[in-house]
Amino acid sequence: LRRMLDNQIQPDVVVIATMMSMYLKAQDYPRVRDYYELLEKYRLPVNDAIASILMEVVEAKGDVKEAERLFEELCRSVFVPTHGMMRSLMSVYGSVGDIKGVRKCFRT
Repeated sequence: LRRMLDNQIQPDVVVIATMMSMYLKAQDYPRVRDYYELLEKYRLPVNDAIASILMEVVEAKGDVKEAERLFEELCRSVFVPTHGMMRSLMSVYGSVGDIKGVRKCFRT
Protein backbone atom coordinates (compact mmCIF):
# COMPACT_ATOMS: atom_id res chain seq x y z
CA LEU A 1 0.00 0.00 0.00
CA ARG A 2 2.77 2.41 0.90
CA ARG A 3 4.42 1.85 -2.51
CA MET A 4 1.09 2.46 -4.21
CA LEU A 5 0.64 5.76 -2.40
CA ASP A 6 4.27 6.76 -2.96
CA ASN A 7 3.80 6.17 -6.70
CA GLN A 8 0.52 8.09 -6.61
CA ILE A 9 -1.52 5.01 -7.45
CA GLN A 10 -4.96 5.14 -5.89
CA PRO A 11 -5.69 1.98 -3.88
CA ASP A 12 -8.91 0.17 -4.65
CA VAL A 13 -11.52 -1.28 -2.32
CA VAL A 14 -9.87 -4.71 -2.30
CA VAL A 15 -6.53 -3.33 -1.12
CA ILE A 16 -8.15 -1.27 1.63
CA ALA A 17 -10.39 -4.18 2.74
CA THR A 18 -7.32 -6.42 2.94
CA MET A 19 -5.47 -3.93 5.13
CA MET A 20 -8.53 -3.39 7.33
CA SER A 21 -8.94 -7.14 7.75
CA MET A 22 -5.29 -7.53 8.72
CA TYR A 23 -5.53 -4.85 11.40
CA LEU A 24 -8.85 -6.24 12.63
CA LYS A 25 -7.19 -9.61 13.22
CA ALA A 26 -4.40 -7.82 15.10
CA GLN A 27 -7.08 -5.98 17.13
CA ASP A 28 -5.58 -2.66 16.09
CA TYR A 29 -8.90 -0.83 15.81
CA PRO A 30 -7.48 2.69 15.34
CA ARG A 31 -5.63 1.44 12.23
CA VAL A 32 -8.88 -0.07 10.92
CA ARG A 33 -10.44 3.36 11.32
CA ASP A 34 -7.47 4.95 9.51
CA TYR A 35 -8.05 2.72 6.49
CA TYR A 36 -11.78 3.44 6.56
CA GLU A 37 -10.92 7.14 6.43
CA LEU A 38 -8.66 6.40 3.46
CA LEU A 39 -11.62 4.71 1.80
CA GLU A 40 -13.70 7.83 2.37
CA LYS A 41 -10.87 10.07 1.14
CA TYR A 42 -10.83 8.28 -2.20
CA ARG A 43 -14.65 8.11 -2.23
CA LEU A 44 -14.62 4.37 -2.70
CA PRO A 45 -17.78 2.38 -2.02
CA VAL A 46 -18.31 0.35 1.12
CA ASN A 47 -18.58 -3.24 -0.01
CA ASP A 48 -19.81 -6.27 1.94
CA ALA A 49 -16.36 -7.16 3.26
CA ILE A 50 -15.73 -3.68 4.62
CA ALA A 51 -19.20 -3.48 6.15
CA SER A 52 -18.56 -6.74 8.00
CA ILE A 53 -15.15 -5.53 9.20
CA LEU A 54 -16.64 -2.31 10.58
CA MET A 55 -19.35 -4.27 12.39
CA GLU A 56 -16.70 -6.56 13.90
CA VAL A 57 -14.87 -3.54 15.30
CA VAL A 58 -18.06 -2.33 16.97
CA GLU A 59 -18.76 -5.88 18.15
CA ALA A 60 -15.35 -5.95 19.87
CA LYS A 61 -16.25 -2.76 21.73
CA GLY A 62 -19.64 -4.15 22.82
CA ASP A 63 -21.45 -0.84 22.30
CA VAL A 64 -25.10 -1.62 21.47
CA LYS A 65 -26.12 1.91 20.42
CA GLU A 66 -23.08 2.28 18.17
CA ALA A 67 -23.70 -1.18 16.68
CA GLU A 68 -27.32 -0.29 15.87
CA ARG A 69 -26.33 3.08 14.40
CA LEU A 70 -23.58 1.59 12.26
CA PHE A 71 -25.77 -1.31 11.14
CA GLU A 72 -28.47 1.07 9.91
CA GLU A 73 -25.90 3.29 8.20
CA LEU A 74 -24.26 0.32 6.49
CA CYS A 75 -27.59 -1.08 5.35
CA ARG A 76 -28.05 2.13 3.37
CA SER A 77 -24.63 1.56 1.77
CA VAL A 78 -24.73 -2.15 0.97
CA PHE A 79 -28.54 -2.40 0.63
CA VAL A 80 -28.77 -5.93 2.08
CA PRO A 81 -27.21 -6.79 5.44
CA THR A 82 -24.44 -9.36 5.13
CA HIS A 83 -24.19 -12.47 7.26
CA GLY A 84 -21.16 -10.97 9.03
CA MET A 85 -23.02 -7.75 9.80
CA MET A 86 -25.96 -9.68 11.27
CA ARG A 87 -23.69 -11.96 13.30
CA SER A 88 -21.84 -8.98 14.76
CA LEU A 89 -25.06 -7.19 15.66
CA MET A 90 -26.48 -10.30 17.32
CA SER A 91 -23.21 -10.80 19.20
CA VAL A 92 -23.36 -7.26 20.61
CA TYR A 93 -26.96 -7.81 21.72
CA GLY A 94 -26.00 -11.16 23.23
CA SER A 95 -23.03 -9.69 25.11
CA VAL A 96 -25.40 -7.46 27.09
CA GLY A 97 -28.12 -10.10 27.43
CA ASP A 98 -30.57 -8.36 25.08
CA ILE A 99 -32.61 -11.33 23.84
CA LYS A 100 -35.19 -9.02 22.24
CA GLY A 101 -32.41 -7.45 20.18
CA VAL A 102 -31.24 -10.86 18.99
CA ARG A 103 -34.81 -11.81 18.04
CA LYS A 104 -35.18 -8.53 16.17
CA CYS A 105 -32.25 -9.58 13.94
CA PHE A 106 -34.16 -12.65 12.82
CA ARG A 107 -36.99 -10.43 11.59
CA THR A 108 -34.63 -8.14 9.62
